[in-house]
Amino acid sequence: MKLTAGQKHQLKQYLWTGMTYRETYEEVYDHIITALENKADNIPFQDAVNAIIREDFGGLENLNALESRYRKFIFKELVGKYAGYFTGFLKFPLVCYTAIVFAIVYCIVLKLNTHPLILELVPVSLPYLCLFFIPGRYHNNNLSYLFKSTKKYLRGYIFTKIIWFPLGLCLCSSFLLIMNRKSGYVVSVGFEPALHTVIIVAEVILLVAVFKLRNYELKLTIKPE
Repeated sequence: MKLTAGQKHQLKQYLWTGMTYRETYEEVYDHIITALENKADNIPFQDAVNAIIREDFGGLENLNALESRYRKFIFKELVGKYAGYFTGFLKFPLVCYTAIVFAIVYCIVLKLNTHPLILELVPVSLPYLCLFFIPGRYHNNNLSYLFKSTKKYLRGYIFTKIIWFPLGLCLCSSFLLIMNRKSGYVVSVGFEPALHTVIIVAEVILLVAVFKLRNYELKLTIKPE
């Protein structure tokens, strides 16, 4: 079956209304287009499309289940990568670099012990740097999804959810610092330098893990020319 431009547009609209994510939409669309080429020309276009969806995907209602399985698969993949990047700094040989960074940060914290405001601002503001690591393709698409009918990238959606984890640590750090304030001081002076150091080093590792995950995503989404 040779498709016309109008039939391709009709198929896009048909799938567009029933699918949530761009990746699954494009995958199903490409699959149906390829399958239609093997259908006889005397078969009505919509009947051929319905037959392919029924035979290859189990029916139109099963496309949502397909997206659900795909979402779980991508979530497991990205979270696993992210966790692996983070825990890698706690294992040999990267743990040696972690120890060096810890020692350096600890010395800096001791030097800044008379500047409690700085000690509060660093762990509170540091995690927000991960927002700059969102790939532009995902960032722009997420914005267009909010204001138009553009479908969002599933990988970008999950990636954005993941980076909110270090931002959550930021809020926890801020909460702990505020709860330990003492009258007469800008921030708590009772916080042990080691605890400050642990918070800062953990956030640095989380930022590096986000950066490594971003590079992993870019390698998957940018096709070589």
